[in-house]
Amino acid sequence: MSGVTGAERVRSRNDFQHFVNSYKALIGQYPGFCSIAISGSYNSNINKQDFGDIDLVTHINTTKLKSKLKKDLQQFFLQQPESIIVPFSSVKYAGRRSYNSGEIVTVRYFDTDLGYSVQIDNIIALDTTEADFKRKFLDFPATKQGLILGLVKIAAVETEPNLLFDKLGIDIDALDPEGNKFYQEYEFNLSSSELQLRKVTYIAGTFQQDSRSILWTSRNMQHLEQLLYQYDLTQNFDNLLENTKIMLHNPRSYKRITGVFTSMVSVKSGEVGTKKGEEKTLAIGKIYTAFEEHW
Repeated sequence: MSGVTGAERVRSRNDFQHFVNSYKALIGQYPGFCSIAISGSYNSNINKQDFGDIDLVTHINTTKLKSKLKKDLQQFFLQQPESIIVPFSSVKYAGRRSYNSGEIVTVRYFDTDLGYSVQIDNIIALDTTEADFKRKFLDFPATKQGLILGLVKIAAVETEPNLLFDKLGIDIDALDPEGNKFYQEYEFNLSSSELQLRKVTYIAGTFQQDSRSILWTSRNMQHLEQLLYQYDLTQNFDNLLENTKIMLHNPRSYKRITGVFTSMVSVKSGEVGTKKGEEKTLAIGKIYTAFEEHW
C-alpha cells in the first residue's frame, strides 16, 4: 500500500502515464487549472518500473492565497464520485478523501480502464516559474536533494557572502541597511518551494538560532546554480559527494551538512527492507563516513 491513502502501487511506467492522462481530464475541470507535470523518481530513474505514488506539479492560476486554494481544491475533490476519488484505506487516515499538507494536496484516484486506484500528490504551484522550480528540484533523487539542501545551508559559511550576493544580484545594503551585528549572520535555505536568504540571530556564545528573518526569495533554478557555482549539479549523488569533500574547509560545515542531510533523508516505516530504504541507508552511511572525522 502507498502513503497516506493506502492505495496500490503503480504497477508499470505505462500505467503511470495512463493514470496521468486520465487524471488530467478530471483536474483540468478545476477553475484556473493550467497544467500538470510529472516530477520525482519517474523522471530521475528511467529504469524504475513501479511507483509508490504519482507526484505532479499542479499549476493553477488564481488570485487566492495558496492555503485557500488548497482547501478549495479539496472541496472540488469531495464533489467527485467516491468511485473516482476513493476514500483512503490506510489505518491512520481511513475514510478520508483528501489530505492537505505543506505544498501538497493528496488524493486516491481510480482509473476505470486500469481497474485500480493510486495515490496522487498534487504539488501546488501558482505560476510557471514556481512550477518549473519545483519540478526541477523534485526531479533530483531524494539523496541528491538532501546533499544539495546541505550545500545551500553552508554556502555563506564556505564562501564570502558578498561574493554570493553579487552572483545572485542581491543588493544586501538595500535589503538589510543595518547589516550584521554580534551573533548574527546570513544563511541561505532551500526547499522544494523556493530559495531563501535569511538573516539569523544566534543565542550569545552559541550557534543555536534565537530568531531569523527572510530577506530575499527566489524560485529561479538558475539562482540555485549560481549560488552553488563551485559544484556541478548534474552529477550523481556519489560524484557530488566527492566534489563536496574536496571543497569544504570550514569546520562548522561538516556537522551541519550531515545534520541537514539526515533530517531530510530518512527511511520511513514503509521503506524498511525495500530497495529505496536500502539506498537511503547506504547514502546516510556515506555522509557519515565522509564527514564525521571532522566533527
